[in-house]
Amino acid sequence: MLYVEQLKDLLSTLSRDTNFYDLIGETYEEAWQRVMFLKDVIENKDGYRIFYVKGEPIQREADLQILFRLTWFGSPSDVNREVNNGRGPVDFKISRSKSDSTLSLS
Repeated sequence: MLYVEQLKDLLSTLSRDTNFYDLIGETYEEAWQRVMFLKDVIENKDGYRIFYVKGEPIQREADLQILFRLTWFGSPSDVNREVNNGRGPVDFKISRSKSDSTLSLS
């Protein structure tokens, strides 16, 4: 439940204090902007705190994937995690159409 509350705080901050959910462009540009914004929040705006519970770091990749997935709220893009569409597994596939998709590996 603590993790959910921490995510709610982060998403409220993004919605209230930034234009994060108004980002547009092709999926590659949008993915890059969201990753860089999330990186900035984690490194420079105390966002790292979401990865600690009772002083212990959360170490599961799935936790970071959930956080990244939540930053796509309000996007017209389709975001899928752990996709394996014949090209091999990827962490995320972000797409809007057959001609506009971006694959992401960790």
